[in-house]
Amino acid sequence: MPARQEETSRLQFKGFVYEPDSGRLSGPTGTQTLRPQAARLLEALLARPGVVIDRQTLVESVWGEGRVVEFDAGLSALIKELRAALGDQAGSPTFIETIPRRGVRFLVQPDTTDQAGNAPSSAALPRPIRLIVTTILALLLGGLVLLMAWDLVPFGGDPEAADRPPRVAVLPFLSVDDADREQRASMLLADSLIAALGQVVSRADTEQGSPPYAVIGRTSVVDYPAGEELLPRLGRELRVDLVIEGSYRQEGEQDWLINISAVKVEEQTILLSRSFVSDALSSQAVREQMQSFALELEQAARRCGQDCLATQ
Repeated sequence: MPARQEETSRLQFKGFVYEPDSGRLSGPTGTQTLRPQAARLLEALLARPGVVIDRQTLVESVWGEGRVVEFDAGLSALIKELRAALGDQAGSPTFIETIPRRGVRFLVQPDTTDQAGNAPSSAALPRPIRLIVTTILALLLGGLVLLMAWDLVPFGGDPEAADRPPRVAVLPFLSVDDADREQRASMLLADSLIAALGQVVSRADTEQGSPPYAVIGRTSVVDYPAGEELLPRLGRELRVDLVIEGSYRQEGEQDWLINISAVKVEEQTILLSRSFVSDALSSQAVREQMQSFALELEQAARRCGQDCLATQ
């Protein structure tokens, strides 16, 4: 009795053949078996060709939800590894394009076939792709339901506004004198404030079930150039509602004056502003002042309510 031949789904794209079951990639660069993480990254990209996928979504596709990883380093290294396997170039990509501050896009539309050359049913697709297709269909159905119910929302109303906390972005602090020309303390102070804001969010979420604001990670905003259009751009591209700006300069021989302001993106007006003096830029006293500002911002954001939200 002849042995049963197993049918394995394959994805073909621009001279390459990828077999999800084995992680084997064959093409002009030869045949190789991808590492599991590189295989999961390729499958996530192949599942949504032509779509810019944000880096956090790719991190969850590769390492799983809830995992804490240094995605700027880990994901970038994985993209580089996958580009090498495809013979791709970052400067003039054929397959994988990196969109600054937005994510990654796969440029080629794959063809899905089985060993007999037939297009498989949805049940034969790799599990990660089936999950993504199912999720997309569910989202489309949910969007249709929302459109059908739109007449129930008053004109100009935001059905999510009552539930969404303002999104906060912390800019790198600015040295306004020659005491720190290299801006070495710029990120240090910003990170200290982000940590303090995060602690308030965690505590409020646990104790009250409703965080006063959502904090955007530093890596999402650090590459935005300063200028008059910075706040509107952050509002449009990252849906930021509040921007925290900070500056520092030396006072006398040893002390430092540190200023912090929370600015409403919609009106470009100051919601909260504080100044304090410290004998060192990295000290327990500075961390305590950052925690105090984070707590004050919690109260200010709750009082502000929907008035803090930028128009989306």
